[in-house]
Amino acid sequence: MVNPAIKSAKDLEGKAIGMSRPRSADHGYTLVILERLGIDPRKVTFLSTGGYASRATAVEAGTTVGSSFNRYYMLQLKRKGFRDLARLNGPTIPSRRRSLSSGKTRCRANAKGSNRCCSP
Repeated sequence: MVNPAIKSAKDLEGKAIGMSRPRSADHGYTLVILERLGIDPRKVTFLSTGGYASRATAVEAGTTVGSSFNRYYMLQLKRKGFRDLARLNGPTIPSRRRSLSSGKTRCRANAKGSNRCCSP
């Protein structure tokens, strides 16, 4: 979600975008979105503004021009005139991968059910 003054992705260059903290999931997704939109993430300032509520407050106050949000905060901001610039659930945005990890001892103890997924 971005400030209504942001009309295109190019308008984000030189501006501040909120995130919970460096290397967080929302930071990573924002990096992917910026790259997909053709924006060099080094041309954007990332501010650690906290969780969803704090990030929404920062966007509303103008401290940042945007951030990534869950559906609840996205709808709240939309009602206040803020707009979507990109969505994470599109076919060109990767989603989190699901994985299973286990130690060798547990894998061997449950060999019958885990033969298909455990490597020797």
